[in-house]
Amino acid sequence: MAPGKSIAVIGAGIIGAHVALRLQADGHSVVLYDPETPGMGCSFGNGGYIATDEVVPLARPELLASVPWMLLNPGAPFTVHWPSVPGLMPWFVHFARACGSKQVARGTSVMSRLMKATPAAWAEAAKLANLGPLLKASGFLRVFESKAGLRKFQHELKVQKAHDVPVEILARAAVLKRLPGLTPAVKGGLYYPEGRHLADPHRVVERLVIAFKKRGGVFERQPVRAFTRSQTHLTAVRSAGGRQNIDAVVVAAGIASGRLLAKLGVNLPLTAERGYHVMMDGHIPGFETPFVSVERGMIITPMSIGTRFAGTVEFARSGVPPTSRRADKLLRSGRELFPKIQIREKSRWMGERPTLPDYLPAIGPLQDIKNLYVATGHQHLGVTLGAVTAKIIAGMINGEENPNWEALAPDRFG
Repeated sequence: MAPGKSIAVIGAGIIGAHVALRLQADGHSVVLYDPETPGMGCSFGNGGYIATDEVVPLARPELLASVPWMLLNPGAPFTVHWPSVPGLMPWFVHFARACGSKQVARGTSVMSRLMKATPAAWAEAAKLANLGPLLKASGFLRVFESKAGLRKFQHELKVQKAHDVPVEILARAAVLKRLPGLTPAVKGGLYYPEGRHLADPHRVVERLVIAFKKRGGVFERQPVRAFTRSQTHLTAVRSAGGRQNIDAVVVAAGIASGRLLAKLGVNLPLTAERGYHVMMDGHIPGFETPFVSVERGMIITPMSIGTRFAGTVEFARSGVPPTSRRADKLLRSGRELFPKIQIREKSRWMGERPTLPDYLPAIGPLQDIKNLYVATGHQHLGVTLGAVTAKIIAGMINGEENPNWEALAPDRFG
């Protein structure tokens, strides 16, 4: 498809905003749809880390083996919302299949390719949207509070090194030097010198959309309700604002993508991998490098708007009210990690991260509807993969030669 086409992008989160701006920069006429203000979904409350070190998908045997423990331990970093279990069973069947050794190896190969292309894609997006100091280059740390945690991570560390992820092993003293005020109970850590993070994730989405609109892009704050189609193509989208004739559609609506695609007979097995954050009203002195507490399953990120305690995974049906103890645990853990912290809690948040059973995103066209492209299922890596997803989608729509992304095909589940 040559440049200069009319394209509807559905969803104005981090993925859709990147896609709309990238397509527009390539010469297309783009209308961006979302019923909410841009960036008010998962893009509002994420941990802000561009996690290029995460080359191993979370669909892996050790996580599968921990499912019974997740069911019995509501305070675990990974847990399942009990009332949602019956509805989640089909998803977990797919998940179990994705945890085989061949599937994990294939997924790791694909994720490694995505991660290697991510820094350059983010650099291009930063120029297009004039992100400036919103994109921080201060590295990243994984911190271990037990020797058992260090031992467990050795396999993943070996895989990271095999895929050329720059990483340094740090002794306890070196970790404490990089993270002033951190509890001296830590045992050691890993430092990723190429780590990047966002000073304000919501503001980044706003900047992407502002740049898109300044270049002539149209943002429609309303949902797409229906499509007009021929046998093999979509010809228009319908919203409260009327009918918009199109040459292509990109569905990047996060967890809502599944419901939207179902209108077209497409089954995308998305579930809500719910994440939480507690925003602290202030900054920890000398704290500039975000880090993950591996055992606690949380990330602490210094942002321009304060200090964010974020993370954990809770599998649940979409629309289920937040579980308050998840945020309570983040707050308690953050204060335990920084025992002398003086800053106060400002706000809490929960978001439904769209997750597919193999923990790979869905990026690309559908076989049966030739001009319908999907860009969703990025789970907790939406911030990381937004820019590179946009480049892949744009390359496909432009008819450019692309690497083989079959593993990301939206209809791979049937």
